[in-house]
Amino acid sequence: MVRAAPEGQIAVLDHAYDLSCDYRNSGERLLMYNDAMTTANDNERLVADVADLKTGQARLEEGQAELREGHARLEAGQAELREGQTRLEERMGRLEGTVGRLVGAELEREVHANIVNIASRELGLNRVRILQSKIVTRSPEFQDAIDDAEDQNRITNEQGSHLERADVILTARRKDSRETVHIVAEISGLIGDRDITRARERADTLSAIKGTLVIPAVVGGNIAPPQRTAADSQGVSIIITPGLVP
Repeated sequence: MVRAAPEGQIAVLDHAYDLSCDYRNSGERLLMYNDAMTTANDNERLVADVADLKTGQARLEEGQAELREGHARLEAGQAELREGQTRLEERMGRLEGTVGRLVGAELEREVHANIVNIASRELGLNRVRILQSKIVTRSPEFQDAIDDAEDQNRITNEQGSHLERADVILTARRKDSRETVHIVAEISGLIGDRDITRARERADTLSAIKGTLVIPAVVGGNIAPPQRTAADSQGVSIIITPGLVP
């Protein structure tokens, strides 16, 4: 037979059950509260992080803008430098041309003043006589020879005028064979292709006039290897004057 519990004991059990329920409900409410606080804190941190990101992005964009401005200034500066370099090169080119002309003019004066000695020493000649140069007036006899050759169609008027612009024309005799020769020389501080071509063409014209051996020559302070090769291939004598190197 099952005996019923006393009423006092039942009351105690009921009260304990109620306390247990209240405790569970309080724990659940505490967990919910903690969850809510955690979520709020996370939201606050997220908002703060987003704000930091926006601030960082703004600074990055400002930095990029500064970089673009700096790059633009750099390009502008480089353009100014290029323009300045171009102007400097142009001025240097003009200066070099002026100096080259001055040096060339001085060299020509020196060569013209010493051409008899230079030709005698460098080409093995004696009895050297100037027929034409910038410091010696062309003799009437030589001018008559040019005019006669033009009249007889041995040379053209253009060839005659071209010959009359030669820097130096000499007549001389070879020391070894005593053969009479003529020399057509072009003078330049730095011997170039045009000097070589003019010497060769003018020598050919004088040969047609005189009917004698004519030596084309270039006289100067310096000559580059390609021009030296060109002169050798065209039979043009090269005379470098060491004491007059520009």
